[in-house]
Amino acid sequence: MPTVRDETWEPAVTVDEGLSRRAKALACTVPLHELDAHKGKIEWAEAKAYLMAEIALHTIDQVAIAMDFDTGASHQHVLERVQRFVARQAPQRSTQEHARVAAWVLDSLINLGDVDRSFRRPYGAVDSEGVYSVHIFDFKLIEERRDDTGSLYLRASDEALNVLVGALDTDVESAQVAAEVKLDNLIRRGRLADAKLVAEQARIRTIQYGEMIRVQLDATKRNVQAVDWREKVPKLLDDALAHVEERVRAERAIAKYMAKVRDEAEEPVRKSRAAELVDIVEDCVRRHIKLQTHLMGARDLFREQQDRQQFSDVPQRQTIDLYSHLLKPAPRPAGLRCVRPPRPLLHRVRRTDRPGELFRFDGHHWCGGQAASAVSYSAGLR
Repeated sequence: MPTVRDETWEPAVTVDEGLSRRAKALACTVPLHELDAHKGKIEWAEAKAYLMAEIALHTIDQVAIAMDFDTGASHQHVLERVQRFVARQAPQRSTQEHARVAAWVLDSLINLGDVDRSFRRPYGAVDSEGVYSVHIFDFKLIEERRDDTGSLYLRASDEALNVLVGALDTDVESAQVAAEVKLDNLIRRGRLADAKLVAEQARIRTIQYGEMIRVQLDATKRNVQAVDWREKVPKLLDDALAHVEERVRAERAIAKYMAKVRDEAEEPVRKSRAAELVDIVEDCVRRHIKLQTHLMGARDLFREQQDRQQFSDVPQRQTIDLYSHLLKPAPRPAGLRCVRPPRPLLHRVRRTDRPGELFRFDGHHWCGGQAASAVSYSAGLR
């Protein structure tokens, strides 16, 4: 019996979270592509010789590597390293131009042209009812922050780190474990050049993991009640401690093996690659140990911030009393004589207790009455 197709049937629209993640991943790369698209507008250099997107990736890389758990990269440090990379693209150009290109790329990644220093890109999403709607994805790539002394430093955002490893919203723990397993496998097979690339990605994952923990601790310092210290954060800390301990053991084993390969290598290229791998993996170990220290002190930080915020007074803003702060009569300094300014000023106020008397502002004081008995009013304005 032939089946009759129901013309009213429509395929169900399912929620595709992966589509939104991929759209956001593409959005994070748009500012890098726009650098190459807009480089023709640069008037102070013939910028066609420069591949701006590559310079941007190198800039993010330098900021990320220089970042620590509670510190960042200085502008000068990043610009010096990026300038060397820019010089390789156009060695015939002047040093001043190389420095200017490096600064232009860095400023573009910070997005100095926007008040909030944010990039915004639209993306679509389908909700549980099958309704498609457009949302705005706000993100940053490189952020400027200030330390306790007021000095500026740079930090790469989580979106920027995802650009470096080519992913977005992935499970950082799983990705890091997978990267280190792949690293160990490549090293055992002698593929040191490929192993270096994987080691660099593993280090970025290490930085990402530290950022994830730091965000929670910083939020605790601002407002304890805004962070779930009942279930979410304690579980996150326990999982993080276990993860860090495993990674330190694995990375130390890799570093030890690579040190042996470096010492036994006879070919200069192989020895150099092994030495680079040792440095990268040991940097991962150092970062994980520092992260472990912060994790172990996280609960003490929570109790300290809870006590501080619970017993601290709510700041109150003082209200302004226009009469007492602005128009209240002040003692007239000796010898003061208010005279009519050369040009009549528009500032006039009518005295409430003497309705018929006008006052004028001479630039420093409110003056009124007859010249012989001028009354001075403190204005507090210039």
